[in-house]
Amino acid sequence: MCIRDREKAKWTYIGNGKEILSKKSVVSEEEKKVNSEIAVSSKNRDIEGGDIVYFKNKWTQVESLKEGKIQIKIEDKIVDIDPTECMKEIPIRILCSTSLGQSINLLDVNGRVTLNHLAGKLRKKSKATAKKSEWYYNGKLEAPEQTIEALNILPYSKIACFMLGFDMKTFKRFSRLDEGRGWYMSRSSKDAIIFIPTKTLLVFGFGMYYTREGPPSYTMGYEIFFGEESKHKDQVVVTNLGGEEKLMRVFFNASQTPINVPADTKMSIVVKYDHYEEASRLHVGMDGGNYDTIEGNEQGLFKIEDHGDSGNGTDLGSGQIPELYYCLNEQVTLL
Repeated sequence: MCIRDREKAKWTYIGNGKEILSKKSVVSEEEKKVNSEIAVSSKNRDIEGGDIVYFKNKWTQVESLKEGKIQIKIEDKIVDIDPTECMKEIPIRILCSTSLGQSINLLDVNGRVTLNHLAGKLRKKSKATAKKSEWYYNGKLEAPEQTIEALNILPYSKIACFMLGFDMKTFKRFSRLDEGRGWYMSRSSKDAIIFIPTKTLLVFGFGMYYTREGPPSYTMGYEIFFGEESKHKDQVVVTNLGGEEKLMRVFFNASQTPINVPADTKMSIVVKYDHYEEASRLHVGMDGGNYDTIEGNEQGLFKIEDHGDSGNGTDLGSGQIPELYYCLNEQVTLL
């Protein structure tokens, strides 16, 4: 079964792209190996000297071809490898949001391709006409001029692309990060908070903190409520970045992004953790009571309330769920 014909599963963007699998889209190592071998056999027939290929978790340049082998440079040494050991193109998944809707796209890309080039392909496919694109990888906003090689994007990575014709905005709950303590994860308790917008919004996702110490990966489940009504839930595997990044961005999956939130709706975000080591601690936000004065926040757009199910401690003043990603519904036009 070729990688391009595989399952059309729901994915959620989170973590660093190495093992970004939702519970509805688990890919075994054996399946990855088979799919990679199929992809390699069909894509490497036209490799030439000077090409960029993916080999052992990084991109490298082909120096020359010799007797059926590919010669590449590794740590200033020329090494002969079999063509089946590398990939000229790798499969990646792009969660693309436009003014016309959202889609998950499976593309095979070369290391020299820029994010801008990919945006052009997606724009044609989706028939969107927005000129600006925003790209998120490793939980960070990336420059569209960057190449796949420069970002060291891995096979099966998930990248989020927004071509909406307007700026996606960020609402921040906390004015500072507490460097002195951590937030203990709990299997039995939840972290939750209530956002009440004073205007109708489209919400794309929310922020969470990475662990400051603890497991290399863990499971995070979340659920979105309007009052008591569940609107969307999902569960994802988070790959910890080892302290390099403190904030990760979680975007809802393709069937639910964006969520239309009418004015004065009590929208709750409820988060729960599982499959992690004991005494694992997350980074924690502080001074949440003054969110209306934080630079960049639109004053009066949100009211924040404590949630009765937040047994792990998140509240108005401190804790988790530090950001919300949104735009005003009135901004959405078919450009």
